[in-house]
Amino acid sequence: MAGSHRLFTLETWKNWAKSGKAEVIQTIKQLLKEDSDNPGLSQPSVCKDLSRGLYEILSAVLRGSLTREHVRPLLAEMLNWHPDLASQLVEVATLLDLEASTIDRLSRNREQLMMLLKSLDIDKMMKERLEIETLGDYGIVKNKKNFHTKQIKVKTKLFYKQQKFNLLREETEGYAKLVTELNQEITERVTPQSIIQVIRSLIGGFNLDPNRVLDLILESLEARPSQHQFYTGLLNQYPCESATISELLGFKLNNYASNGKDTKGIYTTIALLIQANILQLSDIYSWLTPEDSSMIECHLKEENEAKEIGVQFTKPTQGLSSEATRQPSGTTTSQEIQRCQCNSIPNAACAWTTPVP
Repeated sequence: MAGSHRLFTLETWKNWAKSGKAEVIQTIKQLLKEDSDNPGLSQPSVCKDLSRGLYEILSAVLRGSLTREHVRPLLAEMLNWHPDLASQLVEVATLLDLEASTIDRLSRNREQLMMLLKSLDIDKMMKERLEIETLGDYGIVKNKKNFHTKQIKVKTKLFYKQQKFNLLREETEGYAKLVTELNQEITERVTPQSIIQVIRSLIGGFNLDPNRVLDLILESLEARPSQHQFYTGLLNQYPCESATISELLGFKLNNYASNGKDTKGIYTTIALLIQANILQLSDIYSWLTPEDSSMIECHLKEENEAKEIGVQFTKPTQGLSSEATRQPSGTTTSQEIQRCQCNSIPNAACAWTTPVP
């Protein structure tokens, strides 16, 4: 900000107690009066503005022309003149701090400038805008490393973390419109091409979660499998990967299994998606139950049970055949007597009746 257009001179700082302070107050108030709405914004055709005035005041402290004891009462009073003055003051101080860190003759009074700002109770703005090294060196933050870690987490949450919306609590209008569009009567005028444009508009207009939108499309297909050609055509144009679809379906399968819900609809949906080449069996196979290892165990268990039942069936038959061989020819066996007595009894019951001795 150095230049020929100065608001104050060296005489202003030398005669601070007599006339300098009054001159600064009058000048700053005049600048606020000229642009009371945006006092901190520089204008192209105006060289003398509020930023320039604050810069010269803080620069006088940094260069040793004024002490912080002289300037602090004035700055504390100025902060009450306009709500944006504190922000503008910190902005100018940040610029001066960068200058002081690169110029040796200014770095000697750098601590005076930081202590002056610290005494004005504007620590929050200083933490937002000053360099982390400066904040740690002058005790504005207690632990520089922890502060830096928290700052990274906050910035990541603000600028990089995707915001999720709940169907029941947030953006209900957008999801309501989406459900209406997906479950309307399918006519010749309702095509996947037209609906995908509507979906894109709803996602952009209401900031809908694309994964949740995909989930609603799959639910609509599950509820209306007879319209599978429309929904599969819509999924072919929806920008998503097969891995995302398989994960959503896998989550549904686990949820249905844990809650005891009927899984017929979800399996029908999977079959239709495989038929339309939207999914491959290998994509969804890992989500299917039971596991391959448990299937082998179940097969062996059922096979052993079947063998035991077969053995139980063969034992009575062997006993009957041996007894029949011991009966002389021409005599009536106990089995024949029993068969005659059981003519009125169902065959299944007679077959398991104990022979009469």
